[in-house]
Amino acid sequence: MATKALAQGMHGEGHDKLHHWYKQLMRPDMPHSSCCNDQDCRPTQARQLPDGRWEALKDGVWVIIPNEKINREESYDSQAHICAPPKAWTAYPQDFVFCFVKPGAGT
Repeated sequence: MATKALAQGMHGEGHDKLHHWYKQLMRPDMPHSSCCNDQDCRPTQARQLPDGRWEALKDGVWVIIPNEKINREESYDSQAHICAPPKAWTAYPQDFVFCFVKPGAGT
């Protein structure tokens, strides 16, 4: 299953429109830490693999989303969303993800 998404820019195309929602997302693996620091959340393309795992487009590369990074909150707008450090942040591996929201029904 694939979902349509906007191209990703520095903050991700569409970040500003959903900033209010991103700020309330908490990391599933660190429940007291926000997914968003004003620079890392954006809509993305995502697909579910035959084995049930999810992968998402991050900076033009498909990355596998670890289960502990999948936020249980439903998507705000039916698209998939990724919160991940920008490529320029070299302190993190290129496939690192803070959290991911699966595409869903939206609100």
